[in-house]
Amino acid sequence: MSTDATAAQLSDYAAAFSHAHLDAAAVHAVKRALVDPIGCALGAQAAEPVAIASRLAALSHSDTPATLIGSGRRTTPEMAAFANGTMVRYLDFSDDY
Repeated sequence: MSTDATAAQLSDYAAAFSHAHLDAAAVHAVKRALVDPIGCALGAQAAEPVAIASRLAALSHSDTPATLIGSGRRTTPEMAAFANGTMVRYLDFSDDY
């Protein structure tokens, strides 16, 4: 399968997927997997490594910007991933497992 065919198959699957396809256990697992890192990111807002990553991210601009969690500041998608990842990992001890 070519890359384009694979991308098309994945996008078709994602577009057709709905909440109704998930059972209660899967919904619960997804909620746990999302609430924990969001809480970690918000709790780490004042940490010095997060402040450094956020300041660094603020130096970059993009025509297709992404947002830093909790601040609404916009930067490049790559720098948002870096800063947001720093926020999540700073307080995350992988305790969800």
